[in-house]
Amino acid sequence: MDRQIKSAGRFSPAFLFKCHGLHPAVKIFALIIMAILIPQFTPNMLIVCSVISLFVLVYFRVKHFFGMMKRMRWLFLSVFFIYAFTTPGEYLRGWPIDLSPTYEGLREGFIQLLRISLMLAGVSMLMATTTREKLMVGIYLLTLPFKVLNLSPERFTARLYLTLQYMEQTKDQKHIQYSGLGWQQRLSMLLNDAEFTSSSEVIRLENTGFSLLDYIGFASLLILAAYFL
Repeated sequence: MDRQIKSAGRFSPAFLFKCHGLHPAVKIFALIIMAILIPQFTPNMLIVCSVISLFVLVYFRVKHFFGMMKRMRWLFLSVFFIYAFTTPGEYLRGWPIDLSPTYEGLREGFIQLLRISLMLAGVSMLMATTTREKLMVGIYLLTLPFKVLNLSPERFTARLYLTLQYMEQTKDQKHIQYSGLGWQQRLSMLLNDAEFTSSSEVIRLENTGFSLLDYIGFASLLILAAYFL
């Protein structure tokens, strides 16, 4: 059974989908390099990257990012206070109680929040500028080298796609037969439905091929990683 591939995000800047735009594999690889390099950035570099990311997110109206930030506010507060009160250093002057944060802790907590925010911004941009089909194509191509380890990129990509699809079905499930059931029973019924539909479902992924800009992007990311590492 053929199904129409659904977009992974609401917003899709046009220039990222043209023939001269970046391949999804390059975008995913850039996110991986970003996750590796962010811990190596100085505070000033993190601030500059955060400002640039904020302008990009606002320009392309990636509202999903701000929703993620709002939902994770308690995590941010927890991380900030843990670093502020557990990092050794000079205690904050004029603090009214004995349990006091340190200047070094406040600094490290702020830096950690910047790092987490940058990664969330990168994930939001990837999801907002790449359809689910293109995302799977990028993941498939990046996992091809693992064939030497007797791993199947095709099976991994198909399972990942079906997982995302069934997660969305779980979120949007409104059928009356699921009402009044516990989450274990709902999940069991959904998995049974998945086994029935997956056997007849055909997943088609179309690779657009790499352009010169994609090769330049890969080379630039590798050079950037080598420079900081």
